[in-house]
Amino acid sequence: MAAVDVAESVEVALPPAAAYDALLPLPLPDLFAHYRVALVLYPSAGPETFSYTLTEAWAAGRPALVPPIGALPERVRDSGAGWVMSERDWRDDSLILERLSALLDAPSDLAAAATRAREVTHATNTQMAHDTLALYESALARADLHAMRALEPLEPARLRYALHYVPWVPPPPDVERAVQAPPRLLERIALAAARRRNTTAGRLLYRLAPNAVVSALRSRLK
Repeated sequence: MAAVDVAESVEVALPPAAAYDALLPLPLPDLFAHYRVALVLYPSAGPETFSYTLTEAWAAGRPALVPPIGALPERVRDSGAGWVMSERDWRDDSLILERLSALLDAPSDLAAAATRAREVTHATNTQMAHDTLALYESALARADLHAMRALEPLEPARLRYALHYVPWVPPPPDVERAVQAPPRLLERIALAAARRRNTTAGRLLYRLAPNAVVSALRSRLK
């Protein structure tokens, strides 16, 4: 299938935008306005890739403060629609809060970054599909196919070791014994009474016990 055919099929397969809008009680710009959101913070613990949430934030006209890892800082530096934390700030929550406070105290800088966020152009589904396929084709064109074919496949034992695979061994038959549940309280009383029925105390308790109790204890011994 040609690249353009794949791209068009991807675009057609995606649900309409209304399907996503129905998941939200209000459009995202209205939610931001309702909660007076001035900028969007990304306190990511690990690197992110493209980040659709960053695209949504910019489309709503909100700049972003992002960590210095992954694809987020690259997008922010290219657009100017936000700020990138330093390595020191990103690892300290108190420093992140200080940076937020400083940004919120500079309304002119926020307004300028918000304008740049609204001006960011966003690729369509067709463009993203074309660009992705172009990267694959470029990588294949540069690849040394002869060297790749000469590579020996990994041994199954090495793969199992890398995955920490441990084979399951069934227990021996003598271990697989049914575990009997411990007798209940009434059953324990019935067994204790049966053991003492021929003693003086047992005969006395038998005479004193109500018939209903005796019948209940006898039923537990069956």
